[in-house]
Amino acid sequence: MKRIILTIVLFVIQPFVTSANVDCIWISSKKGLTIYYRSSCDYENEFFVDSLVSHVVEILGRQDTTIKIHVTVNRAPLMFPNSENPNFFSIAYDTLRQIDDNYISEYYWEQEDISISQNGWNKYKSQNAPLDINATNNNSTNEIGIKIIYNGDYRLGEPLWQDIIKSISYAANNIDSIISKQVRDTVRLDHNGWYVSLVTIDTNTINRIIGKVQTKVNTEVIAVDKTYTKYVFIAIAATLCLLGFLFVLKNILNRKVKV
Repeated sequence: MKRIILTIVLFVIQPFVTSANVDCIWISSKKGLTIYYRSSCDYENEFFVDSLVSHVVEILGRQDTTIKIHVTVNRAPLMFPNSENPNFFSIAYDTLRQIDDNYISEYYWEQEDISISQNGWNKYKSQNAPLDINATNNNSTNEIGIKIIYNGDYRLGEPLWQDIIKSISYAANNIDSIISKQVRDTVRLDHNGWYVSLVTIDTNTINRIIGKVQTKVNTEVIAVDKTYTKYVFIAIAATLCLLGFLFVLKNILNRKVKV
């Protein structure tokens, strides 16, 4: 099994203090499935990614691995504009080339019409003409296959691996459907605010794949049940009040009859 480790040094500038956080990209590949996982440079992650790939390959049981599946986890800080979901998910039949961060940065930095106002860190105008996320000046990798991009909010802890496995399983068995349903969408690189475009199937379809829609439906059912229960209690209370009123009225009438 081929294993590659790429080290990324991220400089975080704090008042009066400069510190460096080091992350690694752990890569494992087997039988047409490749997972890129950006995480801490702890060698336990190497064994984890290897075992994960082996586990998923066993689940898939693919005999034909002509179409490769590449899964990128926490490699690119992407998000849909105005999305309230802290996790990003895209599934597409696309080039398997990895995102060229340097090329994207240089491209936007040199666009005077979008960079001059904020010294290159313009967060909005790039949305009008977003660069293709696969853009690069290095076209050495032109292979096409299934590309899954997942970026989880670090505040929520570990990536949702079960959701990722579900998306891989769906992609492996529904390639034609993905090709026919995918559309080009605009997403945001949230570390600097620039916008890029990519192809993906829509979010609702992805939510159904990973089972998020069912949770929403259950929530709606529960809400309906609660509303129904509330009205039942109101009806019971009104009935008791009416019975109480009739009982009091009956006693008053009885007293008048005796008199």
